[in-house]
Amino acid sequence: DEFLGLTPTYLRSILLELKKCYAREDELLDALRIIRDDLDEEIAKAHFPNDKVAWQIRNFANDATQ
Repeated sequence: DEFLGLTPTYLRSILLELKKCYAREDELLDALRIIRDDLDEEIAKAHFPNDKVAWQIRNFANDATQ
């Protein structure tokens, strides 16, 4: 009943917008994974051993991509 009266064209436009949103989400998740991986490498090299901000960013990126 909730789709009653909606045209197929309108429903297609909604689906296309959803696809765009999911594609953008995938791009953002990929960027966060890159940030996480880069920070993991730098932390392993001891470039940021006690840098609280670097660890917070790394942890945020890790949590967001799980």
